[in-house]
Amino acid sequence: MKNEKGMSFLMLVIIIVVIIALIGVIIFFTLKGYKQEEFESTRTDMLKIEGRIKVLSESATAKKDETLKKGTKLSELEENELIKEVIEKGIVSKEEENYSEYYSLSKENLEEIGLNSIEISNGNSVIVNYKTHEVIYTEGIKIKDKEYFKLSELNRIKEESEIALNEQAVEKEKQTEQENSEQTENIQQTEEQPAQEQPTQEQETQPQQTEEQET
Repeated sequence: MKNEKGMSFLMLVIIIVVIIALIGVIIFFTLKGYKQEEFESTRTDMLKIEGRIKVLSESATAKKDETLKKGTKLSELEENELIKEVIEKGIVSKEEENYSEYYSLSKENLEEIGLNSIEISNGNSVIVNYKTHEVIYTEGIKIKDKEYFKLSELNRIKEESEIALNEQAVEKEKQTEQENSEQTENIQQTEEQPAQEQPTQEQETQPQQTEEQET
């Protein structure tokens, strides 16, 4: 019993260590090139902006008041160097059906809608689409030598990372269960083997009885 409990505890420790190592490896390769904290912080800020934009968009539609949409229309800022770069990179396209719904939000605009805690680096801004509720950071986030600017892209990366983590964890759990089963079977065979080899009392007395009969 003590042997079985010791093996169970050891296997539990091994499983925990393997899972922790697995999580570290997946995060390292999926989010390589930038700090995970930075990714999560930026994505959280963008989600907050998305939430406020949805509220303003619904309010503007209900009241038929376009002035409720905070920020400056991108179409009015096309001569701005930053906006030019955003369009040239294809982050935002003039050919989009909802191009007229893109607005640029300054630090002051964010404060207007109650997002005082969100910081914007100098020379950068936040672009939102009041129709699709897309949020874009012009600064971008670098992941594996590639830059991402949109909230939808960060959400996709997050989702893919979690799916990969779950799949790896399930696969590892299956392997561990199989290894445990094999080890348990080996232990049982080892414990049964001496009992099979040891002669029974009846087998020991048989030769003596045979000798007595012959005498």
